[in-house]
Amino acid sequence: MTAPYEAEVRVPVPRIDEMRARLRALGARRAEAYAFTDDYYRPIAHPWPAEQQTLRLRQHADGDAEVLFTRIALVSEDGVTFKRSALAQSKVVLHRGSAADGRSLLEALGFTPWLRVRKLRGEIIEIPGAGTIALEEIDGHGWWLEVEVGGGDRVDAAAALRKRLAALGVDPGDASPLPIAALLAPARPGRRAYFCGAIRGGRQLQARYARLISTLHSAGWTVLTAHVGDPDVLRVEGSPGWSSAQILRRDMAALAGADLVVAEVTVPSLGVGIELATALAGGVPVIALVEAGTLLSALVEGDDRIHLIRYTSETDAVQSLLHAVSGVPA
Repeated sequence: MTAPYEAEVRVPVPRIDEMRARLRALGARRAEAYAFTDDYYRPIAHPWPAEQQTLRLRQHADGDAEVLFTRIALVSEDGVTFKRSALAQSKVVLHRGSAADGRSLLEALGFTPWLRVRKLRGEIIEIPGAGTIALEEIDGHGWWLEVEVGGGDRVDAAAALRKRLAALGVDPGDASPLPIAALLAPARPGRRAYFCGAIRGGRQLQARYARLISTLHSAGWTVLTAHVGDPDVLRVEGSPGWSSAQILRRDMAALAGADLVVAEVTVPSLGVGIELATALAGGVPVIALVEAGTLLSALVEGDDRIHLIRYTSETDAVQSLLHAVSGVPA
């Protein structure tokens, strides 16, 4: 069930009987059944965040196996946040053959297994007038609903996802955009970072934000606000589907789940000031980075609860950030 530039969300289904009853009422029919096991791999030498890309060995019930690579981005459009493939072919097949040969290839490339996801039962279901969905029973994690559409056009993808979720009575806010590996991976407490930088206040340092976010990822942190480094964030958040109130609720919810706040404060921002004050009031550690020579607010510079980094170059900022996060307790 793969579409070009696939766009997808997932929803846990705690009461499968109720979901099946709703599908019957909609006149849905099962078009296909499947079962397979995905063994996810990650590099031995450095972290590889599952919310950005995955490499897996897929073993089918008939003994066939594939090595699949996916690279994705989390996209928000018209009030729907979804996972979208960065590649037209969505899942790139690197190898087809036996599982043993696939494992040998992955190990030769410097990867090691870290997560197994067994899909005990999967069903492709067609809903008249709404489209196709999948229901999957995952070993140890119950039933999940997967809604996947073509993602070539982000606006069309959001509309198609909304339509199918509405048919099933699912609020888009209850659907997760994360890949299944990121959802099911063993929890890593103490490694959730909230990154903040100017958005409406000025985007001249957008590329620097993106590099600092990438640095956090490379250090093993999950960045809850990676969209701050997205060059399209102003366009996305300015669309009719995103009101200022919705953005506030989203960001405050993410901030409440953060173990660390990292702020680039060179470009003044009222929003960043609120985020810093909220984090400090909640006892969340704060690291702030500012370009040397910047006249910084005394309310940031004078607060000894903030680990302030004055950097002279982007490389200096990256190295200083890596050193600072290495000292944050996990």
